[in-house]
Amino acid sequence: MSVRTLVKSIQDIMRKDSGVDGDAQRISQLCWLFFLKIIDDQDQELELMRDGYQSPVPESFQWRAWAADPEGMTGEALLAFINEELFPAMKGLKPTGLPGDRRRVVRDVFEDAYNYMKSGQLLRQVVNKINDIDFNNLSERQHFGDVYETLLNDLQSAGNAGEYYTPRAVTAFMVDRIDPKPGEIIFDPSCGTGGFLTCAMKHMRERYVKRPEDEALMQASFRAVEKKPLPHMLCVTNMLLHGVEDPSFVRHDNTLARPYISWEQKDRVDVILTNPPFGGKEEDGIESNFPQHFRTRETADLFLALFIRLLRKGGVAAIVLPDGSLFGEGVKTRLKEALLEECNLHTIVRLPNSVFKPYASIGTNLLFFEKGEPTKDIWFYEHQVPAGQKAYSMTKPITSVAIMMLAERGLFHLDAPVSEFIPGFSNMECLVPGATDISQTEACQTPTLHHLLTHTSGLSYPFNPGVTAKAMEEADILFRADQGSLADMTDRVARLPLAFPPGSRWEYSVSIDVLGRVVEIVSGQTLEDFLVSEILGPLGMDDTRFSVPQAGTDRFAALYTPLAGSAYALNDAKPAEPVLRCVDRPEKSPFLKAQMHSGGGGLVGTIDDYLKFTEMLRTGGASLVSPKTLDFMMRNHLPGDIASMGPASFAEQPMEGMGFGLGGAVVMNPGRVRVPSSIGDFSWGGMASTFFWVDPVLDLSVVFFTQLAPSSSYPARPQLKALIHGAMK
Repeated sequence: MSVRTLVKSIQDIMRKDSGVDGDAQRISQLCWLFFLKIIDDQDQELELMRDGYQSPVPESFQWRAWAADPEGMTGEALLAFINEELFPAMKGLKPTGLPGDRRRVVRDVFEDAYNYMKSGQLLRQVVNKINDIDFNNLSERQHFGDVYETLLNDLQSAGNAGEYYTPRAVTAFMVDRIDPKPGEIIFDPSCGTGGFLTCAMKHMRERYVKRPEDEALMQASFRAVEKKPLPHMLCVTNMLLHGVEDPSFVRHDNTLARPYISWEQKDRVDVILTNPPFGGKEEDGIESNFPQHFRTRETADLFLALFIRLLRKGGVAAIVLPDGSLFGEGVKTRLKEALLEECNLHTIVRLPNSVFKPYASIGTNLLFFEKGEPTKDIWFYEHQVPAGQKAYSMTKPITSVAIMMLAERGLFHLDAPVSEFIPGFSNMECLVPGATDISQTEACQTPTLHHLLTHTSGLSYPFNPGVTAKAMEEADILFRADQGSLADMTDRVARLPLAFPPGSRWEYSVSIDVLGRVVEIVSGQTLEDFLVSEILGPLGMDDTRFSVPQAGTDRFAALYTPLAGSAYALNDAKPAEPVLRCVDRPEKSPFLKAQMHSGGGGLVGTIDDYLKFTEMLRTGGASLVSPKTLDFMMRNHLPGDIASMGPASFAEQPMEGMGFGLGGAVVMNPGRVRVPSSIGDFSWGGMASTFFWVDPVLDLSVVFFTQLAPSSSYPARPQLKALIHGAMK
């Protein structure tokens, strides 16, 4: 079994346990278990290589002592051992205070760790699965590193525990430009899960580490701090996975809690590589650690003040900063003055929107500077998103209705393979479990129309994690309005391997875009002609088309995105301060004359028009489709909720407690969704914060339109549902 498949099977076991609630707890549980296994494997290697080596873990709590036997402790005995003996012992370890003290590493990892599992039998199953991984095997360690990146991506949809971690392409670029070398003190004061550290290691190992002494010098030169317990635990585990023998340099602390003046000359560093938290505010009292003219509660600003102080003369830094830190006033102005006077800020790279999260549009900049000389000239580069890129609408439910209208006429059945309509999908292949390259494939079944409708087809989107998604990004496959014909783009998709065997996983994808082509082939019409004649026309949706009519250009809305630091605090901004950036102007939009008519996105319409569509869903089909067909569409078609299908993709909807029907999400458990809802609510939303739902219990339909991207910028959807439910008396 591949490591990736094994980890998924572990997650599936955890989902059966009533004590593990959501991705954040699953990842935390996995992390301390993996940590114990990794450090035990490492200990066994060190025992062979070093005379007199002693593990930092007491003998009775070492993995080999209680976990290695597949028929060892289980049930209540195992739970009692974990909760009453192992955790107290790990939390109570006494560090020696000596350099390289691995006891402190173990204690710090367990300091805020918990055993969330309540079933000892399921916990034994998880432990036995982990026993199948040999972390001393370099091949398995490499494959597990790929899986680890997927776990980090999962944090971005882990509720309040989620973070926007720096994409590896960004860290690699920053490290390449800084070019760190063994022996230079490298500091990340808000290290998260260790992305910059591992990237710097890879860079130096490829270029400069030639001897064991070079490796030892490199490992001795890292410094890192992480405030939050889960990222800290993940970072330490990440270090072990990357061959770091002593990860004690990763401290669990708040860098900003130390008084500014206490950072002395001996604390100066050669390199700072970091992405300080955006938009965060420190607790009361932290700002008093800083000089009066730098005092603020904004985390990113305090970090910038500290960076200027911490760099030695000649030291270099590459940091990520949001627009708010660069263009704000007050303390921000004084910080910029200090930066320009004490450092040579020689380069600013403006990143495109959506770098830090699918659909995210935070204005983000990379700053490169050197301590010791004032700034003279600044080179500014802007990396723009390809012109005309749009990845949002609520076209998918309309296309799904079109497919079901054709199915009602007996023109196909939903289990028909898509290759019956698009020959390019014949003889499909999918990536092998744990694949690291697009060439690593195996034969698999062709996805069916039902797979496409439910996003279980194996297709993907370029903004998802994974090998197939990366290949789509490199080939610029996104079904944009300016990308030519639907037929050509669909054939390009068919030439790529699937990300997984159809039916085995849920992943938001171009599936509905492909279904638009099926509509064309079966109906003998263009997709737009079919939608106009069969759905839009009969419903009176006269303002909804794939291109904005000339007469409607004066009503075509611009698209905005919040400036960094204001996305969740729009009402707190001063009136004179800009809080939004216009990212798509009506007069220049590619939707004025779209080339691509896609089933997955691109329809331009009005809220009045879309209400007609949702009312059709609520009232039973308006003679377009039968009430029975609509009822069939708005039921959950997955074996469980979306979360149980192991999603590693972006989704516009919650995953816990949410199923998926044909073209839309279905509420299965409002408590798990954590939004006031009725069981059976059918909904979908677009990237620009558009949203609709149909409530079969309260017998209502709701449509909300705005033009604020991404949809996570402001929690409009749960707030709107709460308001509606509160008004129902």
